[in-house]
Amino acid sequence: MKPNPSFPDSDDSPEFTLEDMKKARLRVGLKDVSLEEWQASVRKRLNESVNLNITLEPDIAAWFKRRAEVTEFNGLINSILREAIHSKDFEEALLKLTREELQPGKV
Repeated sequence: MKPNPSFPDSDDSPEFTLEDMKKARLRVGLKDVSLEEWQASVRKRLNESVNLNITLEPDIAAWFKRRAEVTEFNGLINSILREAIHSKDFEEALLKLTREELQPGKV
C-alpha cells in the first residue's frame, strides 16, 4: 500500500497538549461545556454501569442470595462473572453451548 501524502506521518504530527485541549470546542450531548465539565462527563461515562434485567433460575438466585449476605449482591455477581469470562474453561463451555444451540432442530 502506498503512503497517502494528504495524511501526515504520525511521527511528524505535533503533540496535542493541554493548552490545545483548552482551545478546543468541547461538547457533551449538544451543549458546549468547559474542559472540567467535559472531563467529569468522560470520567462518569467510563465508570458507568449498565443496567440489565436478567432472569435467573431459582437455584442460581438462591445461591447468590445466600452469599450476598457477606457482600453486595450485584458486586458478587459482577466479580463471579468477571472471573468466569477470563477463564479458559468458560470460553470452552460457551463455545460448546453455542454449537449445541446452533444445531438444526433446536429452538
